[in-house]
Parts: sequence; structure tokens; C-alpha cells
Amino acid sequence: MLQNGDDGPLQHGRLRTDLLTRRASYGSILATTTAEVTVIPKLPIQLRAVAGRVRGNAIPPEERFYLAGAGPRGEWASRWFRSRGSLPTHWIAALGGDGDVRAFADTRPAGSTLLAFNAETRSSRLIPSWVPVLKTLRVPVLDPRASLFADAGQVSEGNPTLHDMAADFGVGIRTKPLFRNHLVLRTDFPFLLTPPLPGERRWKLRAVFSVGEAF
Repeated sequence: MLQNGDDGPLQHGRLRTDLLTRRASYGSILATTTAEVTVIPKLPIQLRAVAGRVRGNAIPPEERFYLAGAGPRGEWASRWFRSRGSLPTHWIAALGGDGDVRAFADTRPAGSTLLAFNAETRSSRLIPSWVPVLKTLRVPVLDPRASLFADAGQVSEGNPTLHDMAADFGVGIRTKPLFRNHLVLRTDFPFLLTPPLPGERRWKLRAVFSVGEAF
């Protein structure tokens, strides 16, 4: 794992390889860069770009890249998602990671290559300060904050192409850090999903539950 940042963009790099047998070997590389820009005062926008590839024979599921969030390896590393089976089965849940195109959390497409871009505003308030009357609304303890997000990405078995990317757009609500600043509860509502899944509308109220920031 390599990273740098300080006052500029933050980059992460990961190179992993494993040789199980002559018939089961693989190597993977993943690169991520994030940055924060401020166009509107007090409304910073978090930007993220990620690309990865895994190649080899008999690639295990935990080494593949997932479009909607972290795969099995990332979930196992999280104390909150390690026992995913304890979550109610009617909840759609995703842990931040990989593509983070959160509208696809229920189908979880995966592939050997990944290319994704994410943008998210992170307000310190549930209701913006310019909204009259309601701007004073507060919820004790949780102190929820609102966000807008847009994601675009693709997982495939070949080279990713920009014109075939899946995308979403929506709003999210998250709590302030809880339990010694270690736990953030988040619900995202990706209203727009494209391309729509079979039998589903492009515009629809969806909800994805998660723990921690998307990225």
C-alpha cells in the first residue's frame, strides 16, 4: 500500500499477487486518487477516481472488483460487515470500496477490471443554512448531515470503456461519528440508475444502507 497527500490530492496504490498452484495464480493492481474542491463556500465536494485490474487463472471471488462497493475481502476486514448475515435480508447494504456505484448494491456486479469516478458533497448540516426556518432543525445525538452524490463506473472482463459505464445520482444522509468517533451510519438514496436493471425503471426511490463514508 502506497499513499501520499498532505495538502494535495491523496493517492492510494495496491499491488497484490498470490501463487496457489500452477493452475491457480493471480496478480492484481488497484490505484485510487481523491481530492476535495470547494466551488460553493461551506460545501466541499469530494472527488475520487479508481482503476484496477486482476489477471490470472482461477481468480477467486474475493480478488475480483465489485461495482457497488467493497468485495468479500473488504467486508471481512470491516468489523461492521464481517457478519453480513446478521443484517436483515430485506436491507440493501454496501460497504464503501471498489467502484462505489451504490445504486447497484443489490446485484453486486463484479469483474476483473474496474474503472470508476465518484463525486459527493459533504455538508455539516442536515438542512442547508440558506433554507429559512428549517435550518435550525437539529436531531440530538445522531446530528445527521446531508449529501449529494454522483457515481459512474464499470467492471468487466476486458478493457473498460467510458460509453458503457453504469451511473447513478442521488442524495444521502449520514450521522456524525458515533462511539468514540469510530462509527458513521449512512443511508444513500440513488434516485437515478442507468442503465436500468431488467424490469426496473431508470428513476426510482432506492435506499442503500452502509457503515462509514463511501470513500
